[in-house]
Amino acid sequence: MIKGKYFHTYELNEETDRKKIAWQGLVMDYDPKKNLALVYLFSWLDGNSIGQHLKEVTDDWVFYETADEMNEAWIATLPYEKQEGAREMSKILRGVA
Repeated sequence: MIKGKYFHTYELNEETDRKKIAWQGLVMDYDPKKNLALVYLFSWLDGNSIGQHLKEVTDDWVFYETADEMNEAWIATLPYEKQEGAREMSKILRGVA
């Protein structure tokens, strides 16, 4: 069951020929018959919800149990020298720092 899970979707970056994160959010509801998910999408800038959307679930989705797990997965895609700064900024934006 994917309802209540956080996610990233991936798409091909044509410049590097590698997959990159396209969307991030939280699954609010899921219809397995139609393979559609009602999701809250989160802003890349501050992590706030940017609204609800209906999205088709594909093999390009990766699911996480928590927002922290999703965030760490995103941080791991950054160059090593930027990871600690991104981790600190994430804490500030979430009011944890």
